[in-house]
Amino acid sequence: TKLLVFCPERTKVKTTDRDKNLREQTKILTRWNLRKNICKKKRKIIRQLLEEYEIGSAKDIHEALKDLLGGTIKEMMEAEMDNHLGYGKSERSDSDDYRNGYKTKRVNSSCGSVEIQMPQDRKSTFNPQIVKKTSKRYTESPKRVDKGSQGKNEERAR
Repeated sequence: TKLLVFCPERTKVKTTDRDKNLREQTKILTRWNLRKNICKKKRKIIRQLLEEYEIGSAKDIHEALKDLLGGTIKEMMEAEMDNHLGYGKSERSDSDDYRNGYKTKRVNSSCGSVEIQMPQDRKSTFNPQIVKKTSKRYTESPKRVDKGSQGKNEERAR
């Protein structure tokens, strides 16, 4: 429903202020719908968390967040280990260094004390960046680890 005005002297179509307003309103509605969809996704995740952790109090929320933080740190460290070894967890390799289980470590974070499982390699050359071996504190702004890069293999090629 655009309102078009024809100019006989130019034979071109001019857009009116009403048309500009309609375009602006469409942009606003598009942004609002995008936010609404994001909110729906967040609500779905929150509902799943409520079911999974049987949350009934503020303390339960805190414990769930600590558990999620620990799991997230472990997954990030697994990605770092993949990067360090140059292959994924269930992949075979000709490397002389390989995974060697986990070590339990307690680290402090903004959520409180969190117990994490640190992956280890056979040669003990794995030095995670998100939680350093000698650190008791979770780094609040870790750098992103790309699972696709071949860390140790790149070092050998140099």
